[in-house]
Parts: sequence; structure tokens; C-alpha cells
Amino acid sequence: FLGTKWVQVFTATWPCGDNRKTIYVNFVLEKAYDTDTKIHVSLKDGNTVVIGPLVITIPAGQTSKQITFTAPADKIYTVWYGLVKDGSKKREVQYIQTDQQDVSPPECTTIPPPTPKPTGITEQDPHMTTFDGVRYNFQGLCTYVLTQDCSNINKPSFQVTAEFRGKYSELRSKPLTRINAVDVNVDGMQLLRILKNDNFLIKGQLFTNSTAVIGNGLGTVKVEDEHVYVQLNNPALSLVWTKPTHGINIALNGPNMRGNVCGLLGNANGDPEDDFMKSDGVIVTKDDIYEFGDSWMVPGSCE
Repeated sequence: FLGTKWVQVFTATWPCGDNRKTIYVNFVLEKAYDTDTKIHVSLKDGNTVVIGPLVITIPAGQTSKQITFTAPADKIYTVWYGLVKDGSKKREVQYIQTDQQDVSPPECTTIPPPTPKPTGITEQDPHMTTFDGVRYNFQGLCTYVLTQDCSNINKPSFQVTAEFRGKYSELRSKPLTRINAVDVNVDGMQLLRILKNDNFLIKGQLFTNSTAVIGNGLGTVKVEDEHVYVQLNNPALSLVWTKPTHGINIALNGPNMRGNVCGLLGNANGDPEDDFMKSDGVIVTKDDIYEFGDSWMVPGSCE
């Protein structure tokens, strides 16, 4: 014996979590039997079996059994059931009852989108973009601090510097400059130096291969397609050197870095109005760009 029962499941829309329904199906026999009655049950969405087949048992002496399904909402489901024969006598289900209710929604926790990591850019001859998005040009001929820990400006825990050198041009009276090398210093010691030809040094040792590990879990370096990719764990920085443009991108990965850095790439506090802060803490305007830039010059680094 095979029977079917249509079950309409309505939509339950919640602001978060799965939209589901609990479906109750109650099987009622025409009478009580002196042995257990077994029923094979499936829940289908069209021809697709969503749940089952299951075997439920109505105990001897009883006439009904209720089961529950939890299934996605906004569907029309069919309950399929088939009875097991007892000897030569067929047992019959007198009727089945169905009901449904919404599954209680989970408590919704609004997860804000991730905050973009502040990224500063220096490229070509050189065009600068601070962490807070201010663009300017600076033609220096020395080594300058791009960014550093500013909690102790004289003894920063980390410092990223760039060596600016001249690039000859017949079209300008003043020579253009570009970056020829980038240094990452930690606690006053050089950890990494990226060279313009995509080679790099780790703690003074020259590497010409494509990948390397920095120290004991301090970070990694990968060279690929005229780019040098650096991932540092302490300090939490990502750097990308682009050979064709002599460009360096620096991303601040630590949330505690925001507003606590300084240098040519600004302070990453979300306010572009105070990005031109000199090393003595005085804020100047773009009209004083060389005064600003020279304040971040590394002493003794000029040609």
C-alpha cells in the first residue's frame, strides 16, 4: 500500500540565519493492532527526496504516531508513506494530519564589513599616496621614512625607509627621482632590504631566489612577475615592490597601527587634513611639501 499527502510549506523570512519550517506529520491507523506497525516515510520536493526514507514504528496497541521534519521554507513538499504488511492482512492508515510552524530564528548579530587596510603608495618619479588618500609629488635625493611606529618617534619599533635617487631627464632642469631600494628596520636593525632588480637581503644576506622565509615565523618574501611580495607578522605589514614603476605599496595589517604611524605616508587615522605632519609634530600644507619631506630624511643618507 502506498499513499501520498501534500504538505504546503510557507515562506518564513528572517533577517539572518536559515529560513526553515518544522513540519509535523501524524499517522493514524484505522485501529490498534497487537503487533508493531512499521511505516516507510519520505519527504519529497517534487521528485527529489529531501528527507528519508525513514522507518517509523507505531507500537502495538496504539493507533497513532507523530514525526517531525525540519526543512527549508518556500517549498511545497509531498509526504510519501508505505505500510509494511502483517501476514496476508493489509494494514491501513485511516488518515494523516499535517501541521507546520516557523523555526525560531537565531539571534541576529550584525557583522560589519571588514574595514579596508590603510595602504600607502609610492611609485614612479615619485608620486605619493598617503594611507588616508592624499596624493602629492616629492622629488627627494636622499633616504626617507615612508612609515614607522610613532609611539616613540626617536626609537620606533619598526621603520620602513626608501632610498630616492636621481633619474636623468633632458626635459627638466631639476632631475627626477625614483626609489632604488626599500628597507624594513625592526628595533633599529635592518630586517629586510628590497633592491631595484628584485633581489633582496634578509638580515644582510643576499637572496636571488624566488621565495624565502624571514627568521622564525617573522614573515615571507616571494618574487613573481617583476614584483616582490612581502608579508610580515611583526610588524604586521604587507609590502609589494613593483619593479617597472619603482613602486612600493605598504598595507598596515594591525588595527592598533591606525593613527600610530608617521612618515611620508601619513598617520592612517582616517583624517587626510593632518597627513603632512613633520617629524617634530608640526602640521604643514602641501605648499610646504619639501619642508615636510625633508623632515623625514634619514640623516647622512644624501648623495
